[in-house]
Amino acid sequence: MSESDYTLRELANAEIVPNQGGENAWLVRFEEGDYRPVNKSVKNRLVLRDNVLDRDSYEYGGVTVALDMENDDYMLHRDSENVRVPTEKHEHVLWALHDEDGPRLNKLFEELYTPTVRQGLMDMLMPRFRRTEEEIKKTDDGWVIQGDLLVSWDAENSPVDVDKTHIVQGGETVVADRDRSAREISFDLPSNYSTVKLPNGTSTDLTDVEKRFLTTVGLILDRDGNGLYEDCLTESIQESRITGFTDTKSGLHHSHSESKHRMQDLGVTDEAIDRLWYNHYDHAGVHELYVRRHEFIDAPIDVFEDAANDDQDKWAKIKRTSEKAPIPKSVRSDLNERYGE
Repeated sequence: MSESDYTLRELANAEIVPNQGGENAWLVRFEEGDYRPVNKSVKNRLVLRDNVLDRDSYEYGGVTVALDMENDDYMLHRDSENVRVPTEKHEHVLWALHDEDGPRLNKLFEELYTPTVRQGLMDMLMPRFRRTEEEIKKTDDGWVIQGDLLVSWDAENSPVDVDKTHIVQGGETVVADRDRSAREISFDLPSNYSTVKLPNGTSTDLTDVEKRFLTTVGLILDRDGNGLYEDCLTESIQESRITGFTDTKSGLHHSHSESKHRMQDLGVTDEAIDRLWYNHYDHAGVHELYVRRHEFIDAPIDVFEDAANDDQDKWAKIKRTSEKAPIPKSVRSDLNERYGE
């Protein structure tokens, strides 16, 4: 049987039969009359031969190891924080128990622990950022911003509905080899000033992860930090900046801010931009505008700031711009299906 066929409880209560088995396995007695071979893995050596597990809980160096011996689940507790140990790290815990090694448990805890925000405190600060209910929605995972971007409780952020992230490589788009943040941010957090005022008139100190969480929200919503009061959060939002982004509709990752190529720079009016489905700061926006050019030429709005809607030079420039702005094949297919190009 494989190692995973036995629970920690079964292994801890079993015993090796002396002088039996072979080079790669022991003969193990689990119950009266129940003898089975068990391979000589590191885990089985520690549990069966060295008997490191004689109870469900251990404490070394301020770290408590709690074992669910029926489900082979390992938890580390330190102060008021908990982390679950992934399967590939189980041997590290067993060796630490074998050696009664508190420093090793602390190092493992710090490797696995991901700080998170105080959700109740974030609730108190949400009105500072949310001007409408649609701008921020609280979920089990974090805040969903404007319906398409999740800022999770560990202050990371990701697109909500993007299946595959693409990057531009060699003039074409290719699937990225890793997930990309919806917004890549260069944080400039005040190192010696963490106080923030709360709506009820009290003050509290923010942790770094809370400052990153709220700064991310402020930058995404383009808030300048000057809300109800001046504090460390105002400075953090004003000094930090977005350095790259993954578009939440096309899935295309850009290694620059959202202001590098804007449709306003092509002389397109805000009223025309508001009619686009794709984001105007993404490559897909200019493609959509060109695909829908016949619709926009006849639209009862001004498409261009300084030219008629049917100006050939303007549309030629839109076309040339789109040809230099690669988009994923899935976006091209979507445009064709939506607008029949």
